Amino acid sequence: MRKNSILAAFDKLSPLLTEMCEKAGIPGFTLQLVFEDGDHRTLTEGTKRKGFNEPPDENTIFMIGSCSKSFTGVCAALLAQAGKLDLNRPVSDFLPYKLERNGEEVKLIHLLSNSSGLPNMGLSEIVSGKHLYGKIPGIYAEKYPFDDGGTIATFMQGADAEMVGAPGKQFIYSNEGFSLAAHILAQASGKAYPDLVDELIFTPLGMKSSGYRPQDFPAGSDFSCGHLADGRLAGVYYEPAIAGAGGVLSSVADMGKYVQALLCEGNLGGKRVFPRSVIHELEIGRIPHQTAATLVGEGFGQELYSLGLMIYPDFLGTRVITHGGSTGNFSSSIFYNRELGFGIAVLANGGNGEGIFALFAFMVVAQALGKDPFSVFSTFKMEKEFRSLEGIYTSRGDAIVVKISFHQGQLWWESLDGNGNSPQGTYPLNTSDPTCRRFGFVNGPGAESQVEFFSGEDGLMRLHKDRNVLVRGRDRHTA
Repeated sequence: MRKNSILAAFDKLSPLLTEMCEKAGIPGFTLQLVFEDGDHRTLTEGTKRKGFNEPPDENTIFMIGSCSKSFTGVCAALLAQAGKLDLNRPVSDFLPYKLERNGEEVKLIHLLSNSSGLPNMGLSEIVSGKHLYGKIPGIYAEKYPFDDGGTIATFMQGADAEMVGAPGKQFIYSNEGFSLAAHILAQASGKAYPDLVDELIFTPLGMKSSGYRPQDFPAGSDFSCGHLADGRLAGVYYEPAIAGAGGVLSSVADMGKYVQALLCEGNLGGKRVFPRSVIHELEIGRIPHQTAATLVGEGFGQELYSLGLMIYPDFLGTRVITHGGSTGNFSSSIFYNRELGFGIAVLANGGNGEGIFALFAFMVVAQALGKDPFSVFSTFKMEKEFRSLEGIYTSRGDAIVVKISFHQGQLWWESLDGNGNSPQGTYPLNTSDPTCRRFGFVNGPGAESQVEFFSGEDGLMRLHKDRNVLVRGRDRHTA
């Protein structure tokens, strides 16, 4: 019964996902919907390379960005379970220096839960600048250590001067923290970090299209091409600096196996691949954050961070576990809900799909539970209201013609008639009206105008501005 509800919700909302990706300029994506019984469904849209008819499939390889953090968390929990690592040891036990604030040392568990007090120190910007734009920004053009045998430990020398809080006290998202954690895991295991992940995760799960380095992939592997926000091509890259924070490349077939193993508490295909206790360790909510609430708005409930996973303990009475990723040219999301018995993995070749995919998965849960997703999330509810007002509005005889459109999170007024009867140009419509019917904007000369939308007796939407009433859908060129 649960599976049927999920499939029905997925089928109903999939067209919306495709529409959102098109509007976000994402050329293509692959998605796998997995179930606790081992079943799965794959959805692919678009192209591997803009301008070419080359649809991706479940074996096409993408960069997954920060979804890689969960792999770091799994490896840490597995090493701890095996007695090879104590997650509560200070990082100074593994480094030639301390990271501390007010006498409190950063521990490995702090790095893995984004609660070390270390802020973002520009590592992701350095990497994207190098690989996507051909230039390392700022002083790091001289100090970038990875081309001459340096490590993330070299880069983080003196980083305690940058700390903005005591360890374990607050959530601060830190790519540097996860990259440093991977370095420590490699030291503790005596293996190169990519080899460690392969041994503990990729090989047990049969993830044959996943890795960190060119040599990790078979000859002839099918790679998607990444795309920047402006549509320019920006292919995959390999970067040791971000291995623990965002270095994995994978296919949705592989990521589907990974999500299914997490969903089934360490089981895959009837075989135990991870101890159940390791999965439970991964899912302990350790530090509060407000990622979804800040980016999207209310409706998600409490948000907690664990070892590379975001925990939502009470989303409509169910427990949701997720994480997203973006590299600037690719994006991804993993998501599972054990009460409903399903998970989702999505990979895309555009850098702004992370939030879209997570929201889609939350909407599937809401729909499956009999809720209207647009009512659950206030942002979507407002967008739905705004989009209901889009269209071309005209006065009698087309003397005044205005286009109302929705983009960048709000409505816009654009004069089309060129007759000087309405403000020329494009202006944002602002509102604090909960009914989303009354708006204001400041036109070019600086005058403030009020706009009110209402439905006429004939069922056609109208807008009232100053002394004019314009009608949407009026037959054009009528006397």
